[in-house]
Amino acid sequence: MKALLVTAAISALLLAGCDRHGSVPDAAKPLAHFWFDYNSQPHPGKRVWVRLNETTWVVLYPNGVQARYRTKGREEVRGLRGTVVEKFEGDPNETGTPNDGSFQIFIPDRDNQQLLLSFRHFQNGAWQPWQPLAPVIPIE
Repeated sequence: MKALLVTAAISALLLAGCDRHGSVPDAAKPLAHFWFDYNSQPHPGKRVWVRLNETTWVVLYPNGVQARYRTKGREEVRGLRGTVVEKFEGDPNETGTPNDGSFQIFIPDRDNQQLLLSFRHFQNGAWQPWQPLAPVIPIE
């Protein structure tokens, strides 16, 4: 039943439409939908990301919980070009991350040779170094 609910939610998000292009440089090829396997707590399993529009992403956790991220800009991380997003919505007890912009994700462009998701936290008055999270699997 849980798998059916997650599948239905993913389908609804994809059918609701998303922005495949947005306002990024012509040479950039940002992802619009992807998933990755998360092997830690909370809620290990597939996490599906969908770009709803130019500035908003939604993340669907395996248990049906959702979180939202907003686009902060473009950056290069470990030689990869991509988009930086920050979490602004979603139950911190369920997601394990705050909604105050102090948690960021780097989403690599699809034309990079390596598609590696990275994350960082703002702690003690400074951004911590980017840490690899997981390989990205495009849904396109």
